[in-house]
Amino acid sequence: MKKLILSAALLAGLAFGAKAQTTTTSDEGGIKPVAGEVTMEANVSLLNGGVSLSNSLNQLRGRYFLSDNMAVRLGVNISYNSDAPRPDVESRTIEFSLAPGIEKHFAGTNRLSPYVGADLLFGIKNVHFEDENDRGGGIDRIEIDGSIDNGNNRGFFLIGLAGVAGCDFYVARHLYFGYELGLELSSTKLSEVETTTTYNNGSSITIKTPDESNFNFGPRVRNGIRVGFVF
Repeated sequence: MKKLILSAALLAGLAFGAKAQTTTTSDEGGIKPVAGEVTMEANVSLLNGGVSLSNSLNQLRGRYFLSDNMAVRLGVNISYNSDAPRPDVESRTIEFSLAPGIEKHFAGTNRLSPYVGADLLFGIKNVHFEDENDRGGGIDRIEIDGSIDNGNNRGFFLIGLAGVAGCDFYVARHLYFGYELGLELSSTKLSEVETTTTYNNGSSITIKTPDESNFNFGPRVRNGIRVGFVF
């Protein structure tokens, strides 16, 4: 019941804000961005009671409007994660991705801005795992490069192309919600996995799992809603 009341209050607030903006912006040529303006956004998911990024490659995205109906855009993600679940056990993950693209916007309404566009996709992920616990059998240390725990959470290099279609709905002059879907063609090369086991007597064995490549083609549908602002 509390969630229902909160949702109703939020919708009422947005409606009031949109109505209040109508008079304020009528003399300013509308509330959509125009040539020279910049937007910043994230695609967020509110599932499971939390807020998380849910767009392609977990990126934040910026746009620059070349004209009132044409924009270039760039999605970026740079992340580093180090996890030590137990003493002498550590995993490290570094991820970087870029998605430059372009959008063509159509008339829509005074608040709704539909568009089509295209993205180039580039992504790389590096993973490393170390375990210096005594596992028995004379094993002193296990080190895995390219993966965590023998194949799980594997590193990769990705390149691709995506066609997109979506819309922005401006609830106020500098605030919008939106949704986007598309069609994606990508090639992913999974990293070679190198597992080195070192024994108490100083000897070691290295096992290599070769890299793998796969192609993907299909719809790109993301959970969540795009939330952004103009500045």
